[in-house]
Amino acid sequence: MNIKKIGIIFLFIQVFFSEHSQAQTLDFSRQIKAIQITGALLTSKNNYVDVLSNKVGNRILQEDLQKDINALYLQGNFHSVEARTSVYGNGIILEFRVTENPVIKNIRITGNTIFSSNDIKNSLRTKPGVPLNFKRLEEDITAVHERYVKNGYDLARISSTLLDQDSRLVIEISEGKMGIMKWDGLKKIKPFILEREMKSQQGLPFNSQFLRQDREHLLRLGYFSEISPPLLQENIENQAINTTFLMTEKNVNHIDTGLELDTKDNRVVAFFKGDLNHAFLHSDLLSSKLQLSLEKLGLDVKSYSIHYSQPWILNRFNISYDTNVWLSIQDERTSDPTNFKFINNKRLGADAIFGFPLIREELKFSTRFKIEKISLTNPSDATNIQAYSVQSIAGILSYSSLDNRVNPRNGSYWTLELERGQDWGLVHTKALKFTRLSLNSAYFTSLSPKSVLGLHLFTGIFSPDETESFLTFEREIFELGGAGSLRGYKETNPFLGTREILVNAEYRYDLTESIQGVLFWDAGKTFNSGTELSFNDVKQGYGVGVRFSSPIGPLRFDVAQGESLIIHFSLGQLF
Repeated sequence: MNIKKIGIIFLFIQVFFSEHSQAQTLDFSRQIKAIQITGALLTSKNNYVDVLSNKVGNRILQEDLQKDINALYLQGNFHSVEARTSVYGNGIILEFRVTENPVIKNIRITGNTIFSSNDIKNSLRTKPGVPLNFKRLEEDITAVHERYVKNGYDLARISSTLLDQDSRLVIEISEGKMGIMKWDGLKKIKPFILEREMKSQQGLPFNSQFLRQDREHLLRLGYFSEISPPLLQENIENQAINTTFLMTEKNVNHIDTGLELDTKDNRVVAFFKGDLNHAFLHSDLLSSKLQLSLEKLGLDVKSYSIHYSQPWILNRFNISYDTNVWLSIQDERTSDPTNFKFINNKRLGADAIFGFPLIREELKFSTRFKIEKISLTNPSDATNIQAYSVQSIAGILSYSSLDNRVNPRNGSYWTLELERGQDWGLVHTKALKFTRLSLNSAYFTSLSPKSVLGLHLFTGIFSPDETESFLTFEREIFELGGAGSLRGYKETNPFLGTREILVNAEYRYDLTESIQGVLFWDAGKTFNSGTELSFNDVKQGYGVGVRFSSPIGPLRFDVAQGESLIIHFSLGQLF
């Protein structure tokens, strides 16, 4: 019995009993001396006389009598109401004889999968042990329906309510189902790659919020340049909703060339970069990058890297997999505080990262296995530095609630990483033994439709093994300064330390759809022990910047005042 059916029954009862009550012998000529409600045994605490139009001292009016019978029915406690009069002195007693609804012995919820039966029953005002009240039941039905709709289950409804012969109230819920999902525009991408990423699944309850989130999630996978809002079609036979997505696949396989600034060596180098999607499995990515520099009228390899990733291992297990192989040749300063000489070195390494999603798009745990061998390009440059390696295992817990990863306006993110370096015997060089702990977090809030305030915090501790420490290059500890951390200071002369604290604040304002202005303030320091944690020598930088949207992300220009006035250029937001 749905809400409309209950209303029709109410109307039928009112009309039937109204006509029946008028067929009784009623005295309309005398004044009412008293009004009585009889038969209300279990609900006698309610003052029903207050809802009546007929009053003591007046004569009965036909219109008011009809209203009174209806009013008593609308209290919801009675399934019959009969009006009678009896002589009392020179007046009459107006009596309404009522018959209460049966007492509910138990409540049973059927058809529900989203909310538990106990959860729904606890939310009802209708309870076992009291007479059935149609008015209260109707309000309960409306509340349950609104709860489903609030949570995105727009098709859910109370399909029937029935008080059976055992006085058990049975409430049947129809939650509405997802029907067939169709993908219009797929060429290379297989449907199962998309369906495995979705909360919405055929046969599960239809949820408009999940469907909207699924579309946004599919766009973030990077396979498509456009995905339409889902087209919905009712499947009456299966009592389900079929959905169709119209989509345009990206032309993702490409080769890029260009020039970029190497911040370590502070010089411009050429690069060649290529991406190959679906190299071995549908949904994987193979990419490579080669960096060349002009050395003594010849081209020398500056660095190369190869990256391979799968969002699902073997397209079966919901564990992401990434691996990287790299070679980089660059000038770096050593960790010797008495010698700031830059020495050319070579880093050859590889890593493997496994990601385990805990909450889709929000919370993720990852493990990273890394091996990197560091050696001098020319051993005669520094006899006090021997080849060494980094062999480490890291655990990474990351969270994100950003509404937009490229240009967020609301939300936050944080990443907590613990890395342990040890000699695992993987290469025949001594390994750096260390523990590194870091926290990287940011918060964004929209101040107006065009403006955003962003706050960023990074802090970390690097603890080398004091008993077996040896000279390394500064990359193994923290460095601060430059376009990627503390603006107003040079990347070529960073602040170094085993501990770091960095705070960034930016006020971003959209000047146009593709240009964003920024006011920023940076503050931070590096140090080597807890006793050096003082805010008296914190380095600060501030200034203005502009961001230009581009197909590869925002182009960032910042003019910062720190130790001097410096213009920074980089790709992507600072945080």
